[in-house]
Amino acid sequence: MQPINLQRLLDRGEFPQTAKYLHSLTRAAKAKYESYIRNFTPSWWGRMALSTGPGGGGGLLIRKVPGGLEIYYANAGKYNYLEVVEKGRGTYDMKPALLRSPRARTGKNGRYIIIPMTRNKDGSEVNEENNTIHSVVRRTGHYMDREGKKRIKYGKVEDRSGRGNVYAFEQGPVKSGEMQYSYAKFLTVSENSSGWIQKPIQGARIEPEIQKEVDKTVRRDPRLQEAISRDVEKFLTRYFD
Repeated sequence: MQPINLQRLLDRGEFPQTAKYLHSLTRAAKAKYESYIRNFTPSWWGRMALSTGPGGGGGLLIRKVPGGLEIYYANAGKYNYLEVVEKGRGTYDMKPALLRSPRARTGKNGRYIIIPMTRNKDGSEVNEENNTIHSVVRRTGHYMDREGKKRIKYGKVEDRSGRGNVYAFEQGPVKSGEMQYSYAKFLTVSENSSGWIQKPIQGARIEPEIQKEVDKTVRRDPRLQEAISRDVEKFLTRYFD
């Protein structure tokens, strides 16, 4: 008698209750993994790891492997965001990377780039309460940048203080008729700039924790044992009665 290959039986649909349970467990583990990533601090790394948009890491996916199902990271972006979430990162100087950007320009004092920020150095939001607004601007059209990408063109519609580098952007009126705004502070990074050193990031080691929980569930969950028992009973009845 040939040995029974459980993986082949699962693939043939012979153990439907067991397969259903394993699919459910995998989806639950994926959702929990995503929740941990989403709540990671600094949040930008987790958000980019799960993003399926341009530049994003592509998020977590599920695929069939010998012996079951596997949750894996798509790693679709140019940078492995999930690796930073899991393992952390040391002190990082952002300036060289910013000045290598295609959006950087060359002036009489060398390379520079203008960066929009929505938070102040202390972590507070850029807005009218926390900042002095230079002026209000509105979308006036579009233009193509040097990379051939479509960009929004803005025009000034109202002076406020006329000082500083913080601007209010008209987003359109709300139901009450009042204008809604978004805010941004524009900072210039040049070859002579300082203060663009990122602090070390502490990794979260999420994957081992999720794996530990899955292993514990597989060993102890009576629903899995019940599913296996039902499938085995039906299998034996079908082929050996």
